[in-house]
Amino acid sequence: MFSAARSVPGAPCAQVACAPVWRAHRSHDVDEHIDRIGSWDLRYDQLGAGRFRAQFFDLHLSGVQIFSESTGQAVRQRGGLGEGRLGMAFMRRGRNEGACNGQPFTRGALLAWHDAELDLRTPDACELAGVVLTPHAWSEDTAATLPALSHPLSPDAPATRRLHRLVLDSLTVARRLTRHAASSSPAAAALPDPVALQQWRADVVDACLAAVQQVPGVGDPQRAQRRSQLVERACARMLAQVERQESVSQTALCQAL
Repeated sequence: MFSAARSVPGAPCAQVACAPVWRAHRSHDVDEHIDRIGSWDLRYDQLGAGRFRAQFFDLHLSGVQIFSESTGQAVRQRGGLGEGRLGMAFMRRGRNEGACNGQPFTRGALLAWHDAELDLRTPDACELAGVVLTPHAWSEDTAATLPALSHPLSPDAPATRRLHRLVLDSLTVARRLTRHAASSSPAAAALPDPVALQQWRADVVDACLAAVQQVPGVGDPQRAQRRSQLVERACARMLAQVERQESVSQTALCQAL
């Protein structure tokens, strides 16, 4: 696992709120993967046979966490991101659709959680990219207007597309910082200008809040609740088959449900 914190040369920490901190790891054990993520209160259940594989990369800057998570097998994540936190994510790739609190989603949909239980099922060969904000990333007045969220938002809204671009651009910058930190060249190791870091953080926070306030949800909540109950039964059956080292047949699973 690589972990580092770099301060901006010649600039006090207060100028950029704090120095960026970035991490990267690969795991072949689900418990190890959860422990290394650290700040989220989530339980992971692998829904298919085979060795667990995961990669995780994130960048923290004063209440803003940009992350990318890849998992090789279908996984169910349940729990929360932490009290008061706002989380948003896109599925960049995956072999099939996923489900967010009972509502199906495909690549490009914006998944959003705030003050709500998270129940996320991702498909095989899945990569999620997103952002998590802690409560001090926004004002008290803004906090009073944030609704509880636990469902996909429309992928076609301008605010969604803006956030998508910012997340992907931020991951590109974060990986560049990782390479710079590992470089022996002083010039390559220099961080972006502190003013630019401040503006980047402000843009990410603004894009997240705009998405929450402007982007409509998708799907039928009642249908989602029924689907969530079906997913609960399906996951329980799949986990039982994995524990018994039985192959998981989608046809047999559908017939059983």
